[in-house]
Amino acid sequence: MTDGISEQITGYVSNGGSWLAWPSGMASYDNSPLYLNMLKGSFNHHPEQNQVTYKLVDEEIVTLEDPIFTFEDEHYFVTCETKETTIFLESTSDEGKSIAGWYHTFEDGKVLCSAPAHNETGLTHQSTLQLLTQSITWLLEK
Repeated sequence: MTDGISEQITGYVSNGGSWLAWPSGMASYDNSPLYLNMLKGSFNHHPEQNQVTYKLVDEEIVTLEDPIFTFEDEHYFVTCETKETTIFLESTSDEGKSIAGWYHTFEDGKVLCSAPAHNETGLTHQSTLQLLTQSITWLLEK
């Protein structure tokens, strides 16, 4: 990402736009501090795909029929400015525990970061579909 693109994205969100970082939208942007400041977090690493359990921990913008769900996935481990955002999803696997979803306003706009899913099984999982639908609905509400 160039500085110019980072400025365009953050300007768009600052002026009332919405941004969904899902999941590659959080990865490989170490050279874009403006963008990462807007996200309030970023991808650190992931082990080989394994069974990852996701748990909904805040129901303000997302509610799920099954608030705890598991499928094979890349378990994203992230850095997150937890005091500057709202954590709504956590993840666990044999590799450990991480934050898997957070949201906040950014000036006049909205940002939502979500780590699941990276393969067909996860992308078609009912909880993932509910999570994405409700996340996008929140992002588009004025």
